[in-house]
Order: sequence, then structure tokens, then C-alpha cells
Amino acid sequence: MGHHAIPSRRPRRTTRRDARGFTIVELLVVMSILVLLLSIVLPSMARSREIGRRAVCASRQHQTHMTVLSIASDRFSQLPDTQRDTDNQDHVTWVNHDLFERFQEYAGLEPFKFTGPNDTEFIADRQMDIFYCANRRDWERNTSFGHRLGFFYLFGRGGKLPLPWSGDDPDRPWTKSPRMLHDDPTLLFLSDIVEQGTVVPNVTSLAHASNGPSMTIAGAVDDPGQLGGEGVNSTYLDGSVRWRSQGALVCHSSTKTGGIKGWW
Repeated sequence: MGHHAIPSRRPRRTTRRDARGFTIVELLVVMSILVLLLSIVLPSMARSREIGRRAVCASRQHQTHMTVLSIASDRFSQLPDTQRDTDNQDHVTWVNHDLFERFQEYAGLEPFKFTGPNDTEFIADRQMDIFYCANRRDWERNTSFGHRLGFFYLFGRGGKLPLPWSGDDPDRPWTKSPRMLHDDPTLLFLSDIVEQGTVVPNVTSLAHASNGPSMTIAGAVDDPGQLGGEGVNSTYLDGSVRWRSQGALVCHSSTKTGGIKGWW
């Protein structure tokens, strides 16, 4: 019985195409696709984060409103004075130290002892976050004349320094700040910060653009609309919190001397 020879299997020869891998053109095409996908995904992620922060911001304004109402209930319905600790100046992003201490007490927070004008330990602790917009935690400042927080504090103004302030629009002046719980319930109580001309640094700053907060470079005081401001959360004396578009806001003097402008 004859034996048939088994043909030997020749090793497969590697072609030039198998050895070369990807060409430069192919790599560039893949990278272009990845860049395109990232350009689509990243803005939508930033937008989603901003929408979430707006919800957090509205919640914090509500908590701040409830804290102030608790303080007023122990003061025969009188809202606390917000003017900072000076006799001739006021600024709606600041409150006096007495009110700041009451905020800590009535919100059930541990009192904080400051060691300097910009206390890094306090900022890192973040215990006062409910009194700030979620996009305005960097606004924190503590000085000898008061404490700057992350909203416009529009109640308790006009007592020692009557409204309207210097530089306010004579056609649409800000003349009514809530001072009692039974005042007009539609009066603005709190609002997100949209401000032009802040001194440290001298900028235009706003809390809510399309993808988060926005600020000009130092020395530039552009109109908020040029920064892409979309609007603010505002709280009224009755406790309602509403989103208001940038176009619906009115420009006012946010300081007694009129050097800084705010929109609410």
C-alpha cells in the first residue's frame, strides 16, 4: 500500500501592507473623528452641569430666605439690616458681621472665628455654601467692614442710607427694599450676581452664562450681554424663586456711591 506524501505547508508570507500598520492619513482621520466627537460632547456636558448648578442655586436661595425669615420671626417681623459695618457706604453683595453671625446661628452652623480678611480655612470648610450661588463661591471676602456673600442681598436696605442710591437710573430707580415680613410680597429679596465695575478686580462678572459663570479680564467692564449672560435666579419676599432672563433685568447702582452697577 503506497504512501501519499503530505504536502508541506508553506509559511504565510507577510505582505508589505500587513507590516506597515496605519498610515498617517488614517491616524489623522481617526483623530479628527475623536476631536469632532469631543467638540459635540463636552459643551453638552458643560451645559448639563450649568443647568444642575442653577437648580442648586435656586435651592440655596430658598434656604437663605427661610433662614432670614427665622431671624425676622424673633424680631417682631422686622427683617435684619444688611448694611455693612460702615456709616457712609453700602453694597448689596455685602452684609454686616452681626447678620453674618446670625446666619451661622439660625442655619445651625458652627460659628467661625476669622483670622484674616480672606480666611482660607473658612473658604475650604465651605460651611456657608447655602448663602452663595453654586457658581459664585469664589466671591468670598471678609473685611473689617463686612462680609461679601454670593448673592445680591436686596432686603434690609435703605434704612441708614435711603434709596435710591447715587447713580441709579432716574427712570427706573430701586426704591423699595423689603424691611418687614408684611411688605409687598413681590419685592425682590435675593438675586444672583450680575455686576459691572467691581473694584477688586475691576471687571464685569455674572453667575449664569450658557456653560457657567463668566467674567471679563481685569480692567474690562463690558456689558453683561456681551459675556453671554442668560439670566438669574431671583427670590421674592413671599419665598418664590423664579428664573429671570438677562433681558428682563434692570440696571441699578449696587453701591451707595453709584460707582458699581448691578442687574436685578
